[in-house]
Amino acid sequence: MSVSEVMRFDVPIVEDDTGPVFVLADVEFRCLPTVPVGLLAELWGSTSDGARILGFIRAAIVDDCLDVFNEVITNKTRPVGLDLLGEVSSWLVKEYSGRPF
Repeated sequence: MSVSEVMRFDVPIVEDDTGPVFVLADVEFRCLPTVPVGLLAELWGSTSDGARILGFIRAAIVDDCLDVFNEVITNKTRPVGLDLLGEVSSWLVKEYSGRPF
């Protein structure tokens, strides 16, 4: 079995709070430009698209890498959004569907 080429999905470091801003009880709150998908996963039901995408990727990752993956998807300094996770999922589907069984 041949090993496919490594695909890179880069995540920029968030150096400023360029996300939404809101005021609640006269206090201003600045938000991240992207909410880390791993933190959103705690809010999703198991049938949401995001939960399915995350579940598929977690199922594909070898056990030794799962803890690091979970750290990456909950990192607020380099937040991984659902759009990027969707790209990873699409790439994995392509990789798996192109391999002989």
